[in-house]
Amino acid sequence: MLSNKIKIMTGSIAGIVVLLFLVMSVPIASETQQRYSGKNVPQLARIDFEEPMDAAKVKAIQKELCKLDGVGKATFHPKGSFLTYSVDVSKTTESRVYHTLMSKIPCEARPFAVPQQVAYRTVADKKSFTSKVSHTIDEIVH
Repeated sequence: MLSNKIKIMTGSIAGIVVLLFLVMSVPIASETQQRYSGKNVPQLARIDFEEPMDAAKVKAIQKELCKLDGVGKATFHPKGSFLTYSVDVSKTTESRVYHTLMSKIPCEARPFAVPQQVAYRTVADKKSFTSKVSHTIDEIVH
């Protein structure tokens, strides 16, 4: 009698855990699959400015940047004096965008380069439990 109750309770808890897992993972996986199918995954790029920027120059830079084919939303960060933008790597490259922008709007700037000491670090350990679970979900959904 007591073992039946324990089995029912254990099964209920396991069912709730599986249900919650599915409720959280399926929408995320289906959204990422729809948005970035194929090689059209946007890449984030950054340009660091050497000189202080006024609002008019920032607007002009953002306007010129967004006119370029393959460039998405551009955001200027006044505190650090840098600009981030998304690039569709199937249409253009970061260096092409940078050189085109510098030819249209002259200013002291340089493209962001990842420091050498952190350039080859991975974000997550591929042997960790969360990495294995993420990979399994990705394989099932995609």
